Amino acid sequence: MTEQERQLESLLLVGIGRLFNEQSTYLINELKHKTKMDFNIAVNAINTFVKGIENRLNDADKEFLEELTDCMHNGLTDLRKDILNVSNDKQ
Repeated sequence: MTEQERQLESLLLVGIGRLFNEQSTYLINELKHKTKMDFNIAVNAINTFVKGIENRLNDADKEFLEELTDCMHNGLTDLRKDILNVSNDKQ
């Protein structure tokens, strides 16, 4: 794996972590005690990981990460709409 490929994979992983954090808000007040505790531990661990990586990025990589995360978020939004449309078409 080249250095550029490794950097891209790292940024993709950080982007996924950011998306996980954003999507976690959908589960507020939906989980029971033990599951909620486990989920909160996961969210906090991912946030710590993401911040640790982001602190080491240069300005260009931070800007790229923002664009990458926006693209991933938009893709997830489109996927959600597509799934709902397919589900509604089946009913």
